[in-house]
Amino acid sequence: MITVAVISPFRFLETINKVITDHDFDCAFHSYSYDTLSDIDEIYARCMDACDIILFSGELGYHYMHRHYPNCPIPCAFTVYGTADVLSILLDFHLRHPGIPLNRLYLDFLTPQNHYMNLQDYLPEGQVPYFFEEEVYDYANITQRGSELWQEGKIDYVLSRSINNLKQWEKLGIPYEPVNPTEKMIIGSIEDALNRERLKTLQDTSVVTFIIHLPGDEGVSEEEREYRTATLYKFLVDFRKEKNLSYSIDHSFDRFVARATFSNDYTKGISYQKIMAVLRKNLPFPFSVGIGIHPSEQTSQYHAERALLESTRYGLNEGFLVSGDPEVLTGPLSHGQSLRYSYQDGSSVQFAHRLGIDNTNLLRLVALYRNDPKTVLTAAELGPILGITQRSTRRILQRLFELGLVRVLSDTGAAGRGRPVHKYVFIPDAMEHSLSGIV
Repeated sequence: MITVAVISPFRFLETINKVITDHDFDCAFHSYSYDTLSDIDEIYARCMDACDIILFSGELGYHYMHRHYPNCPIPCAFTVYGTADVLSILLDFHLRHPGIPLNRLYLDFLTPQNHYMNLQDYLPEGQVPYFFEEEVYDYANITQRGSELWQEGKIDYVLSRSINNLKQWEKLGIPYEPVNPTEKMIIGSIEDALNRERLKTLQDTSVVTFIIHLPGDEGVSEEEREYRTATLYKFLVDFRKEKNLSYSIDHSFDRFVARATFSNDYTKGISYQKIMAVLRKNLPFPFSVGIGIHPSEQTSQYHAERALLESTRYGLNEGFLVSGDPEVLTGPLSHGQSLRYSYQDGSSVQFAHRLGIDNTNLLRLVALYRNDPKTVLTAAELGPILGITQRSTRRILQRLFELGLVRVLSDTGAAGRGRPVHKYVFIPDAMEHSLSGIV
């Protein structure tokens, strides 16, 4: 039987306990409450060896957990509402306030940590509300974001889950409505979190989804587009036959989707770097690859889309992989040293914000450090990993040097003509202090 730790703010504990008591979820619950966020440290220490899953009913606690324990081995979920519930809340608001467009709302409980509940996938682009976009989620930042939007004339209303913060909206004179989850929402979100965990324990297979995107180019003739499409389709069919594999091939407009279900052991043995090398060798035109792995076909597809977005950001003829709960990115796949990192790594994201370095670049640097703290860094070798120019890489390395996070190796010297080649290595103590938020 699955054992679940439910961690709630003290004021919300009664509501959660009522749901747990009145309904049979076929699992064992342990309830914990916190008055201050620092209480979560002790709670985590008590439940990490006794629970299979951790459910948070408070946004602040959920964000605190991800910021302070990004590598927590226990699945952590936010348990109060899901995407369908938020859409229902917006529909209800629209029916009661037809004169206020949805894009004039500020939802203070949708954040990067919960992926804004993927609302962008369901609402027209011009009707997406404003969200909380900073990584540090607390009352002060929630209020500041709303105040800025109000003063800039961008919002007419706040929908708030932060009950303790409602008086601030009153003080600022900003119209607001509290979002109080119903018992049905809580039941549904608990069942969803449990089903995700049961799926992982019951299935010994994973769905692997490949998305190969052919970017549009106005300079490419129709004949060339047809050639690229036919060449890619032939490659996928030939590769399937040559490797004696079984996978579906779907084509729509500018992309191909190849999908297969393999045993977890087989999936772990696949060399995605080798597949990328074969693609680069056999496709004489630009493309991008996103790979998703998950027991659920739907989540595998979502992971592949997320990986494709990362590939597109990086550059053409490259691939990334996304797997796991929470999602972990691996890539770039065509380089000898693929990095593993997650945008849900709160410590790294805060680190990037403090340093003024792009989140993606910083996450990859931190992944490089965690993979091997003794890694020697040069602009020429680091640039391709980050997907940026050597000039930009030099600026980042210089910034890390100025902050005392890397040091210059004593054997730095010139490489022939031109500027000298600077070699750096991480300073572990400084990196650890920065990642823990001490500096």
